[in-house]
Parts: sequence; C-alpha cells; structure tokens
Amino acid sequence: MPAFFSMRPHGDVRFQSRCIHHPISTWGNKNAVAKKIKIPKRHTELPVPTHFVALDTILHESDRGAAVVGTAYLDLLLRGALEHQMRTDADVLEALFTNNGALQDFSARIKIAYAFKIIGPGAYADLNLLREIRNAFAHSAQGLSFKSPDVAAICNRLWYPLAPMITYGKGPRPTEPKDIFVQAVKMLADGLYRSMGPHPDSFIQWGPVREVTSPTSPKKPKLRPSRGRPEKS
Repeated sequence: MPAFFSMRPHGDVRFQSRCIHHPISTWGNKNAVAKKIKIPKRHTELPVPTHFVALDTILHESDRGAAVVGTAYLDLLLRGALEHQMRTDADVLEALFTNNGALQDFSARIKIAYAFKIIGPGAYADLNLLREIRNAFAHSAQGLSFKSPDVAAICNRLWYPLAPMITYGKGPRPTEPKDIFVQAVKMLADGLYRSMGPHPDSFIQWGPVREVTSPTSPKKPKLRPSRGRPEKS
C-alpha cells in the first residue's frame, strides 16, 4: 500500500495509509484466470491462401521477425507432414504434439521427419540451421541482423538455396544472407507442402549424403546468442 505523510501544525508526523482500489483488479482473486493467447497449432489454421499469406508475411518482416515467423511456419508444416503419415487419432496426435508431448519441439520434429524418411538430408541440414538462426534471434539481448557475421556464415551454409543443381530460371541466385534465408524457407515450405498433396514429389528428399558423426567426433561450433552477459576472454 502506498504511504503518505502529512505534517501537523505542532510539528509531529502523522502516518496515513491509503488503499487504492481498482474496479478491474484481480489481485488476490484466486478464481481470476488470465486468458491464453491463441496461436495456430496447424498450418491449416492460418489465413487462406495459407502458403502465399505466410510467405508474404515473412517477406515484409524485419530480420528478427523473418527468422521467427519463417521457422514458425516451417514448424507447422513439419507437424502437418508428420500427421499426414500417422493415424488420424485425435487423442494420440494431441498427446504427441502438445502439452510437452514428444513431438512438440521443433528439433524433435526435424529428427523424426528425417528418421522416417519424410524429409531428406538437405532438408534435415537446412532445418537445423534455420532453427539455430531462429534461436539466436529469439533469445538474443543484442540487436542481431542477417548481416551479423555469425548469422551470415550460417546462411551461407544452407543447402537448398545455394545448391548448384537448383536453378532460378531467369532470376538471380540469392547472395545476401537474408535473401538466402528467405529462399531456404520458401523452398522447404514448398517441399513440405507438396509432400502432403495428392501427388507428392521428391523435392524435399534432395540433398547430399549426410555425414554421420561418431560419438567421438568434435562438435561443430554453434551460434550462441548474447544474453546481456559479458563474453569470456
């Protein structure tokens, strides 16, 4: 409670306490429950035409927004691609994909999709790189951009937008880090979307043979976002 003091004429201080009441305050109300922000759990819950609206949104986002929204869309498409190969048992799907289920996490969906041959080695590698970029943007306390050296280096490792066998017709191949990122999202989204269609093709299965690492192989350095703590020298 805020405290107020007033001075009496003879000089002593009188303590006055005052309660502030707000008509919509829920403090102390055990029955008051904050409403959760509803977000789409499936790509079919997005505005239609789903694919074009999502990609158009990504194109008009900031660097941080593009990284977060782009991978969020791929996350939903991965769920769709996995469910497309599963039994249509709502209870089982709900248990797997929500409430800390085994497939709620983006990383787990990538691994399972690759293990069950829903995606190929190129998509597996690129989705993991995109996830790493997303995590850096989402959790960094500093202002990252696609021109940041670490982010640009990872963008230049993406396979789909830079693969020599993939042509762009009369259009130029992307060279700027953000353009490479956005093109990777487009290609992977196209491949995942088509894999759920009546006539799926093999585009999402493309990619070089993945190098299998042994338990003793050195780990590749990861892009680590700054959390406002000083870097160790």
